[in-house]
Amino acid sequence: MTKIFMINAHETEFGTYSLGKLNQSLFEIAASQFLSKGFKVKQTWTAQPWDIETEVNNHLWCDYLLCNQR
Repeated sequence: MTKIFMINAHETEFGTYSLGKLNQSLFEIAASQFLSKGFKVKQTWTAQPWDIETEVNNHLWCDYLLCNQR
């Protein structure tokens, strides 16, 4: 089974003009499509608190990494 790790790296704390709604919508659509095809999906958002060990394990777990940039 294919495992995909998705990282939403949009940051709003740095005075950006964008709230990240488009990124969030695209990530939701992508995750839905992957799940409907039977893929396993994990997601993280860099704007939310995260744990280093968990994120390293997510990178080791995945077959594919999908990340956006601001």
